[in-house]
Amino acid sequence: MARPRKKEIGGLDDLLLAIMKSEGMVTIHQLYSTMGLSPGSTARSLERLRHFGWAKGESGKDARKTAFEITDRGRQYLEEVWHEAVTRGRESTEPEEVFRAVVLAASMGSEDDVKACIPKLRDLAAIRRVRAKDLITGAEERVGPPSTYHGLLRAVYEAGRIRGESEALDDIVYRLDRKPPVS
Repeated sequence: MARPRKKEIGGLDDLLLAIMKSEGMVTIHQLYSTMGLSPGSTARSLERLRHFGWAKGESGKDARKTAFEITDRGRQYLEEVWHEAVTRGRESTEPEEVFRAVVLAASMGSEDDVKACIPKLRDLAAIRRVRAKDLITGAEERVGPPSTYHGLLRAVYEAGRIRGESEALDDIVYRLDRKPPVS
């Protein structure tokens, strides 16, 4: 079995190992349909995990239905790295990486680590609220003749999208505060 270099393994790999550890055998289809992952990145990640001996799969006619499970080597690797992976996720400025940290911590049974992700999600929501306000303020300062209204309209539209992200992050925080998804 090949030994991976640090850059060869990413957050998705760690996450999929944790899902297999907590849920047993999973198929590519189950993973991308329930987790909202792309089929291509899910398949590549599972193939990488198989290459390193951390997962094994029973091939079927349809690759999407190939069932994968974590191996003993995969469990050992996961035990060594999961806490560090959750910490990296908590330090990220990308919501998706924080979401992965939450699910990784939950899959490993650590309610404390799930709750430790909540302040980061609150920060990301607050940053988005400020960014939305700043977008509109900046565009309003540049408004003059009718031709400048396009910039304002685009800023209002973009600010609405960003505020929507902020509201979604607030909702996620509310849900995690109420009932952490620990297995």
